[in-house]
Amino acid sequence: MLEMYSKSFCVQSKTISVIFTNTKYPKLVYNNKNLETVEAVIEKLRENNNFKKCIINVEIEYHGIYFYADNTKNKWVVSSIDITDISNDNNNEWINKEDIIDKLNGDIRAIKNKMGAKVLELQKYINELEENDVSISKLFLELKMSPNNNIQEPLNKINRLLSCQENKIIYSSGL
Repeated sequence: MLEMYSKSFCVQSKTISVIFTNTKYPKLVYNNKNLETVEAVIEKLRENNNFKKCIINVEIEYHGIYFYADNTKNKWVVSSIDITDISNDNNNEWINKEDIIDKLNGDIRAIKNKMGAKVLELQKYINELEENDVSISKLFLELKMSPNNNIQEPLNKINRLLSCQENKIIYSSGL
């Protein structure tokens, strides 16, 4: 059976050819209502909305092997098709609330971890800026209080700190 299936399955396009016909009397269901013909199923899928959202469960069965002059083919037929239109479904019975809550809980935890790491990074950056600001203010006060002939060293330190602070502010836009 596995070999029959693998020879029928196209690995490249991930498809299998099946016959969808009334002759095999498939079970046809649309929104929990039985339909009589394949054409009725197709019409239901086509009607009103080109953007219809459906859950489609298809069962296929092996119909037999067909011999042709140049090859053989396995034939598969649709034995059952159950279509549930969810386009305008307010019930959402197909949604598993617990799965959604678990997924959201994981997403929220992940973003909180990222936010926490970013807040720590930004707080470290803010602390560096504030420390540099205090150092600049302290050196400026020393410069103002120093005698006239001893200003070169505090002036160089202040200029270095101002330049460093300016660069941090300019390049902080990526944070």
